[in-house]
Amino acid sequence: MPTAESRAYAAEKSDQLPLKLQLGWGIGSLAMTLMHSANNVLLLRFLTDYVGIAAATAGGLIAASKLFDAVIDPMIGITSDRTKSRWGRRRPYLILGTILAVSSFWFLFSMPIPADMNTRIMMVGAALLVNAAGYGIFMIPYLAMPAEMTTTPMQRTTLISKRVIFAAAGSATAAFAGPRVIAALGGGLEGHQVMAMVAGTLILSAGFACFFFTKSAAATTPPEKHSYTLGQQVKLAFGNHPFVVLVCTKLTNLMAVAMYQAITPFVFVTAIGHTYKEMSYYLLTHGLMTLFVQPLWIRFSRRFGKKRMFWTGTIFYVAGIISWLFAGPNDPWWLLAARGLLTGGGGGGMLLAGQSMLPDTIEHDFNRTGLRREGVFAGVYTTVEKMASAFAVSMAGVILGLVGYVHGQGNASSQQSQEVIDAIRYCLFIPVFFQVASCFVLALYKLDDGRRATVPVAVDEQDETQVTAPQKP
Repeated sequence: MPTAESRAYAAEKSDQLPLKLQLGWGIGSLAMTLMHSANNVLLLRFLTDYVGIAAATAGGLIAASKLFDAVIDPMIGITSDRTKSRWGRRRPYLILGTILAVSSFWFLFSMPIPADMNTRIMMVGAALLVNAAGYGIFMIPYLAMPAEMTTTPMQRTTLISKRVIFAAAGSATAAFAGPRVIAALGGGLEGHQVMAMVAGTLILSAGFACFFFTKSAAATTPPEKHSYTLGQQVKLAFGNHPFVVLVCTKLTNLMAVAMYQAITPFVFVTAIGHTYKEMSYYLLTHGLMTLFVQPLWIRFSRRFGKKRMFWTGTIFYVAGIISWLFAGPNDPWWLLAARGLLTGGGGGGMLLAGQSMLPDTIEHDFNRTGLRREGVFAGVYTTVEKMASAFAVSMAGVILGLVGYVHGQGNASSQQSQEVIDAIRYCLFIPVFFQVASCFVLALYKLDDGRRATVPVAVDEQDETQVTAPQKP
């Protein structure tokens, strides 16, 4: 005889979104993750060793662009909340964000390098600002869509898993094909230019595909009048306790991930003595493992919950990072692959848990207040992402500068002292610290995976003021 749990699961499974729609939304993650991963893994070293900008300056430019994006993200979110168009509230921004992101990405890796250093810095800084704005214009409405498209926690987990799958594919493509293309063309400026052109074409195609294949996605309608300012909306968002805990968790988690990604090329090439070719094999394994492990993490989440999924993923992820402390230039290929399995498998669980909790907290807010403000939450969420990434990349650049990393217009790795090499290895403890800290923060998250904490309240759509008080569970 079927149990109540099995009947609930069967009912929920029958209510899943069409696979075409899930994949159509998920492919948007391929576009931005491909660009984001290429920037995180390749850009800092490209700017230091080939454009000739000092490591601390390059890291500061990248950080500044991310902080700029963080400032405008909430405004992008509330603008998308208030948008009315024939394509819905969110989808027009997918096109605009894709165009800005791709054009600036092409320029960053293909720009002419003037003799004057100040001109170089200004050109890089301007391109980074446009790139960060394009990323935010796409990602914030994109992340707001699941809260409108889905109705149950597990439905959200299933939808978000498609995003993680495409994100893993994008990360694997950037991490494997990017260094391989660069190395095949001699590892210099021409290799980076061709890499950017190929990757940019894929980003453009995936971004436009996301727009076209989500035309049937459910969307909420904005009220006619908005009485809340941006500051008031953000303040109200932080009254959502589960969301605040999730934001703090993502802050520490993404600082760990961004720091690890920024120093990975330096660990491989400078500290260990590997090449980009060998790094590409590791990153490919990492990305593919993140992709293929998603069905297992979904089953794990269904049985043990999203918090335990995040904590378990952390164990694998941290173990993989620590293993690099014992790596050497003669390590066999299978040992590189094993490290990729650990960090990729663990990272896939962490990513799925965090991303699937976001629409849960947005639904909790609607049940608590009766307001539809998915874009505000997505904007605040991505603001924290940018702040974490900015701080981590800036930290990596500052540390490299402080320990005396030699920068130049070429491969500077052979010029580094033993102190620099040792410092790069010790930097691995920084992402480990932040990742462990994120687990302690997540312990404060009290929103059950399958529970609605409150019931919707009546709201006057004309001024979005609450008419009746929300009921407690």
